[in-house]
Amino acid sequence: MNLYKLTLGVLFSIVLTASTASANHHRVVVDFKGKHVYSTNGNCVRTMWMNDHDVCGAPDVLNPTWVFFDFNKSNIRESEMHKLNRVAHYINHHDVQTVNIHGYADRIGGHSAYNERLSKRRAMTVYDYLQSRTNVEKMTADVEGYGATHQVKACHDVKEGELIECLQPNRRVEVFMDQ
Repeated sequence: MNLYKLTLGVLFSIVLTASTASANHHRVVVDFKGKHVYSTNGNCVRTMWMNDHDVCGAPDVLNPTWVFFDFNKSNIRESEMHKLNRVAHYINHHDVQTVNIHGYADRIGGHSAYNERLSKRRAMTVYDYLQSRTNVEKMTADVEGYGATHQVKACHDVKEGELIECLQPNRRVEVFMDQ
C-alpha cells in the first residue's frame, strides 16, 4: 500500500510539473512589451533550455546588424543587401522609434579625416537604402561616421598582402534599432 501511495505521489508530481511547465512554457527573458530578448548573435536569451522545441523562434532581425564593405568603397555589396532588407522589413512591421547607423573604416590609409569621411559615406549609403524601403522619416535616425575607431580586429603581424582581407570586419556599418 505504501508503494502504491509513493507511486501515485510521484505520478502526481510529474503531472503537476508538466502542466506547470506547459502553462509557463516561455522560460525566456522578455522585455517590458512581452517580446523575447535576443543576444547580439541572434540567440534567444533563455532562463531554461527546452529540448523538445524552440520556444523563441527565430529573431526578426539581428540587433545590431553589421553590414560589411569592400576596401575603400562605400557602396553596399550585393551579398549584404539581404541584411538591410530584413532590417527594412522589421522597421515596416514594428514600432521602431530610433535607428542608429554607425559607419566605420579600417586603419589602412592613415589619414583619420579621410577614414571619417569614408565611414560617414558608408553610414549614409545604408541610411539612403533603408529610407528607400521604409518610412524612416517617422522615426529618429542617428547617422554617424567614426572612422578607424572601434576596431574589432587588430591584425598585428599580418603580411601586407593579407592585411586588407584581415581587416574586413572593421569596414562595416552597424545598425541598431530602439523600440
